[in-house]
Amino acid sequence: MVLLDTGAQPMILGVQFIKKMGMFDSRQRKSMWQICTANGSIEEVLGKSLDFITLNFNEGTHQELCLHVKCLVTNATSYDVLIGQEALFPTCFTIDKWF
Repeated sequence: MVLLDTGAQPMILGVQFIKKMGMFDSRQRKSMWQICTANGSIEEVLGKSLDFITLNFNEGTHQELCLHVKCLVTNATSYDVLIGQEALFPTCFTIDKWF
């Protein structure tokens, strides 16, 4: 599952997702960071991706935007990919309707 989270800063990948996608690398940079989640819990950051992850928005249109970002890796199980402001801000992403 992919989440767009306007309240989060980084882009985060769950470790199970990167293992499933064959992206896990034992040389992954270790981290001493922690993330405070929206519900107030503290989550350990396992590391940061060695390679840039490419995100394509509006692919194949005149508004196409391609971003290359490095991602934090956590033990998250409620999502595979969380896309935060690091990737959303350059796209001028807005939420224009609340339900």
